[in-house]
Amino acid sequence: MKSKLFRYSFFMLMSLVFFACKDEEYVTFDPDKATPAVFNDPSLESTYTFEKANGENEFAEFSWSEVDFGMPTSNVYVLEVGDELNNFTPVVTTKDLKATVKISEMNKALEGIEADTLSYNTYQFRLVSYIANSGDQPTTGGLVSEDQFNTVIKPYPSHFKLFVVEGPNYTVEDKERYIISADAGTKYIGTLDMEAEKTYRLKSNDFEDGTARVYALDSQGKVVEGGATDITVDETGKYKIEVDLADGSIEMTKAQPLLWVPGSHNGWSHDLEDPVEGDPSSYNRVNLVSENNDGIYTGKVWLTGEFKFSDAPNWDGTNYGDAGAYKLTTDPEGSNHNVDAYNGAGLYEFLVNVNTLSFEILSFEAAEVVLPEGNALWVSGDHNAWMLNIRDVLLETEEGSNIFEGNVSLRGNGGLEFVVSPDGFTHETTYRSPVITEGMSEGDLVVDGTYTVRVPESQVYKITVDLNEMTYVLGDPYIAPPTMHLVGNATTIDWTETEALAMNNRNPEVGIFDLITEFKDGEFKFIQEQTWETSWGLGDESNTLAFNSQTNCPADITGTVFVNANFQDLTYELTRPSVGVIGDATPGAWDADTDMAYDAASNTWKLTLDLSAGELKFRAFDDWAYNWGGDGSGNLSGDNIAVPTAGTYEVTLDLANEAYSLEMK
Repeated sequence: MKSKLFRYSFFMLMSLVFFACKDEEYVTFDPDKATPAVFNDPSLESTYTFEKANGENEFAEFSWSEVDFGMPTSNVYVLEVGDELNNFTPVVTTKDLKATVKISEMNKALEGIEADTLSYNTYQFRLVSYIANSGDQPTTGGLVSEDQFNTVIKPYPSHFKLFVVEGPNYTVEDKERYIISADAGTKYIGTLDMEAEKTYRLKSNDFEDGTARVYALDSQGKVVEGGATDITVDETGKYKIEVDLADGSIEMTKAQPLLWVPGSHNGWSHDLEDPVEGDPSSYNRVNLVSENNDGIYTGKVWLTGEFKFSDAPNWDGTNYGDAGAYKLTTDPEGSNHNVDAYNGAGLYEFLVNVNTLSFEILSFEAAEVVLPEGNALWVSGDHNAWMLNIRDVLLETEEGSNIFEGNVSLRGNGGLEFVVSPDGFTHETTYRSPVITEGMSEGDLVVDGTYTVRVPESQVYKITVDLNEMTYVLGDPYIAPPTMHLVGNATTIDWTETEALAMNNRNPEVGIFDLITEFKDGEFKFIQEQTWETSWGLGDESNTLAFNSQTNCPADITGTVFVNANFQDLTYELTRPSVGVIGDATPGAWDADTDMAYDAASNTWKLTLDLSAGELKFRAFDDWAYNWGGDGSGNLSGDNIAVPTAGTYEVTLDLANEAYSLEMK
């Protein structure tokens, strides 16, 4: 069945907005020039009766022509189904020009508009075209094809409930006391209050007409229909209940009121830190909280890429991966969620329901636009949905050189262009190719060229653009060394490479390493492993590095030295560490350091100050990356140092000999 729909519909914006500037000027598509996709007639039957047993069977094949937004775009198509009140929900999201939909997929989509499973109703299908982001998910657009097609469907129930009923009558007195099988399968999950002095059984429905199946435990502790042993708990409280009717297993654990969100935003860590009010990015190590301890969690978290939800402070609990838009899976092999499928990087406020394996985004605050320091070219293309992203910029090698370089992850067989933008939104100048560059890794550029630069294959490229010669090169990327060591007669181990001093990797992507160590008059080099196979010595200028250089680096500072090296920029620096004391025994408590003074004659740090009874530690650079405690006997260790009596003390730190002293005046 076919009926006409208004020609254009814009869901996200009144017009097709592609870039928005800070002063609210817009670059828009002209609807009169855009050509919508043609939605082909799928030849639907007049009536369908869905059954779960036939879920893997084909429902229908849909196809359409390509949309044209009037400019180079990477497109994605959303097939939607709606009811007679025009409530629509996605069925399939794809970059292809056709989609084969299974009955189970169609049934799941109908669940999204709360379709009645007890009767036949009319549903309509339509096609919406969007501009895709780097995750092939819809962003701006919302161009609806003019044709839609109708049919009548009776779906099957998409989920089942097991009511948890109390003895001795075992009747459903509270219709909200149930655990749920989110996929209408055999596995049920839910969080409920349970009391130690009560007995429980499970019922398949809330009809008191004898049709309900009643489950209890058998002699082996398995859940079976007609079991003789009641379900009980040892302690009263909230319990996470998991039941699988296929194998009879049941697991009841005290409900966890917290949900962790490890991901790329926090190094996949479960560690927690209090956020700073007013700083959205500080919400990167926080929990979501279940106020009622009922399996429903809310809270805000700063996200930048992939992530998962986790119900334990480590990976040993239940981890919730991606099962499609706003859906969760507990499959250990499940993929990660990705912000590219939603609103991009920013501060998300979530409502996560682990009982129904779903979540909602209650609010979102986009990340502020970060502009590169110095002159830059933005790389816009299929890899980032033709947006301007701070991760995808080329920086000028030297001011005024007009040569730009940088590492960018690109999508194979995709296109790109180089953009000059003063504000991260508007395109001041755009460079493309004058010819087709399929399969080419270098070529010429012109302003507003006819063809986008094509990418041979998916990988990280070191991109070089020379605007003097108007050329580009997609070269091999810089790969940061994973480890680094110090060796030389300026160090404590001389030139013995097998004992080279391991440095701390502070930025694995860039290759920034540091170390606080002891230097004497002499020279040194950096080696990747404890061999001479890969090394860096002095470059052409002071404090620069060169790969496999024959020249050693001079130890310009002796004593206790902070060595910092950047192997992307090929630079290094030797400085004296700034050291202070911190702790509740010090004036700044655990909130602020009290700085110590370096004594060159003794190569120690000293400070005279009033201390309270309490504890303290030493640390460098007002940060915990380098910190030292003590054993109470003057030797450095990891423990806090006790100050038993308040008074005026002379405090000394001797890193060279791993010692300290606290002398009361």
